[in-house]
Amino acid sequence: MPHLGLEKMSIRTRQRWPSSARRLSRFRHCERGTATVEAVIWLPAFFSVLCLIVDLALIFNGQTLANRVVEDANRSYSVGWLTTTDAVENQIRTALSELSPNAEVDSVVDGGTIFSQVVIPSTDLAATGWFSIITGTEVAIRSAQMIEY
Repeated sequence: MPHLGLEKMSIRTRQRWPSSARRLSRFRHCERGTATVEAVIWLPAFFSVLCLIVDLALIFNGQTLANRVVEDANRSYSVGWLTTTDAVENQIRTALSELSPNAEVDSVVDGGTIFSQVVIPSTDLAATGWFSIITGTEVAIRSAQMIEY
């Protein structure tokens, strides 16, 4: 049997070159980098939830702004500053043109009360439009004001 000289190696030298089974075992039990792997797994989910929250907040903010515009236009008609329902609709469309170019506006006077309705596609209000649950909906604003003049 040829002499390989392994018996003369110190224990320290043998530990420097562990067998492949020991390397594999150490690799399996090593926990370095586990936080990175977990972050890569969870980060897209957290980012998606964050985008969903932002989209919903923008939709609710747009609804609030549109509600204020509709109430102001109805109030203007109610006190006589605007004289026709077409003028009310034009004022609403003009005020909402930057918020939603696709807004549908309708105003009607019935029995001494002006009724206005605005329907805005939620895609006009959302930032990302990634969520079909949101993008397939519409925001409807209705307002009624008794005529005072």
